[in-house]
This record gives sequence, C-alpha cells and structure tokens, in this order.
Amino acid sequence: MPHKHYKTEVIESVIERSEAGTNFENFGGLAADISTMRRWARQFRVRAAQAVGLLLSVLAAVYARHVSSLEMRNRTLLKQLARLLLEFQLSEGGGVIGNANIILTTRNCGFL
Repeated sequence: MPHKHYKTEVIESVIERSEAGTNFENFGGLAADISTMRRWARQFRVRAAQAVGLLLSVLAAVYARHVSSLEMRNRTLLKQLARLLLEFQLSEGGGVIGNANIILTTRNCGFL
C-alpha cells in the first residue's frame, strides 16, 4: 500500500485478522499501535469495496469474464479480492493487496 511505513504483509495480516473478528487488543507481536491497525481496517473497508467493483468491471470489459455474485456473497472483502485475482492469472507472490494494486494501477483505476 503506497505511503505506508509497514510492509503490505503486515497490513494484510491485520486486515485478515480484523475481518475474522479478532479484537485489535489481541493482536500480539505487531509493532503497530491499535489506533493504526483500526485505521488500516477502516480504510480497507472503504477502498476494498471500491476495488471489488473496479476489478469486476475490468474483468468484464477487458477479459469478457464474469464472477457470479452468488459466489462472492458471504465472503469478506479480502476473500472477494482474492477470488477475483484468480481470474487475472497473476504470478505467485505479492499478496492480495499487492496484486490488486498491480491490476488497478495498470488500468488507471487507482489503488487500495
């Protein structure tokens, strides 16, 4: 994620644990303070919802492929992004947020 002092893997881990319902006070072993982790989760909820829509649009417009809304239902935002990224057949690595940013920035859609 641009302009962040922490690695994307750390931020993604916090977001994943947050979406799983883990209380921020129970996040041991991280150097970030609780207010920072809450901010990441809050920012991600807004940006990821937009990113899901943008990725669905790119998938339909550029690749003429679709992902069923039933398949996306009942998934966290991070898992929705991960599912959509499977359609883009990216090389391994980069994490969900990193790979979503690659697609979004190459299509001039912004970033997470």
